[in-house]
Amino acid sequence: MAGLLRFGFDKPGRSQAEANFMLMAHGIIGKDSSLTWYTGSESVVETPSTENPFYSGNYGELEQGAIEYSLIMGGEGSAAVTDWLSLKGALYLNLYWNKDNEEADLMTDLQFSASLIFHW
Repeated sequence: MAGLLRFGFDKPGRSQAEANFMLMAHGIIGKDSSLTWYTGSESVVETPSTENPFYSGNYGELEQGAIEYSLIMGGEGSAAVTDWLSLKGALYLNLYWNKDNEEADLMTDLQFSASLIFHW
């Protein structure tokens, strides 16, 4: 499950700014899970889930794990300095709980980018 909130403004040819806020919960059932078709009255678990009913490992044990949460927030913007030069930058803070569906402390990642754009 995921939610995204995005807002910003744009002054064409002069400046632009945008802020983003995204929260996602990742269960253990993903694109790399081994899926088996169920027939009959078996119940299928809703995601995000801490168990994968479609896969059993050694000795018939269910694949299990913690729900991973990702929170990404930040913004980006650009501004025209002259007719031939613009500046652009972005700053994002990424927070992860239970990375790779394993019980774990909070992990953080700070991302920054800046650029000069020449127009000719």
